[in-house]
Amino acid sequence: MKRFIIVLVFFMVSLTAFAETYKNKLHVFTGSFTSDSMGKTANFIESDYEDNYLLALAYSRHIGNLFFDIEYGPEVGFAARFGDKGTYEGWGGLFLRHKGITVGSLRIGVGITGGVSWVNETMGKERERTKNSHEDRDAYVLFYLGPEISFSLQKFPRWELVYRLHHRSGADGTVGNMNEAYNANTIGLRYSF
Repeated sequence: MKRFIIVLVFFMVSLTAFAETYKNKLHVFTGSFTSDSMGKTANFIESDYEDNYLLALAYSRHIGNLFFDIEYGPEVGFAARFGDKGTYEGWGGLFLRHKGITVGSLRIGVGITGGVSWVNETMGKERERTKNSHEDRDAYVLFYLGPEISFSLQKFPRWELVYRLHHRSGADGTVGNMNEAYNANTIGLRYSF
């Protein structure tokens, strides 16, 4: 019993020390796809929204720091996409995030995630962009880009409100002979542990 208590205390101290570093992050977000380009989607008030949505979960892990308080590490994510059709998306890549600036009790950060995205089936404007062309286009595996802005209170540093532009593209025909594929404006919560 004594050994059990020692192991339990060691485990709890280890968890506390681990939790203080906030290396792991879970991000739950949802949003609506648009028929616009990435640039026009960024103007979320005037975007042309479709009746297609996503519900997503992403996990990221902080593994290091660069200059000017920029953190980096891997991110993997999964999204259920629904509306005119039900499809799935998975992505993986690397993130860069600034720790943020503090204005009063509010911390504002920016970041970007870049990598590769896979879908099991296209939908909405994404499907239209693959079919309405004289070229052979494929939107199943494309580049992923997720620029974001986050907000958190100093009193609750583990919680962030995050706006992310969820973007898939072929980077001007580099992959899948695609330019734009699909864009969504999303909002969500990210928890650090």
